[in-house]
Amino acid sequence: YEKAMEEFKANPVTYTHDEVCRMLEID
Repeated sequence: YEKAMEEFKANPVTYTHDEVCRMLEID
């Protein structure tokens, strides 16, 4: 989860809002 958030902060366009929500729910 932390690594995913680091990647999201580095490339905010890479993930859609739904994908971020799924990551937050999974981890």
